Amino acid sequence: MIKTDLPNWVAKYVRQAFTGDCWDLVATIQREVFGIASRRREVSGWNRVEKPREGDVIAITIGGKPSHIGVVCAEGFFVHLLKNKSVVCSRYNSNLYRARIHGFFRHESRLP
Repeated sequence: MIKTDLPNWVAKYVRQAFTGDCWDLVATIQREVFGIASRRREVSGWNRVEKPREGDVIAITIGGKPSHIGVVCAEGFFVHLLKNKSVVCSRYNSNLYRARIHGFFRHESRLP
């Protein structure tokens, strides 16, 4: 997906190979871009929000369970890791993801 008005930080990650899984990518972006240090698979300190904004975490269901996460980078878009370890930017309101969104989460340090 090509979108020209994405934040500058997106280019550092998209189309790059990444060692780790989607949780590691989210933790890396949260730390490097937003200054939030969280441990792998740590959910304390994250609050569900209705209207996502840049930096929020999106949880996607696979097989009916929340099993994949990414970082919202712009309205309707998120950065995440594919199984082939390639980082991409996708539309979360696309047919592929819309019905599988478990929720959006914002770190307590970025509330409201």
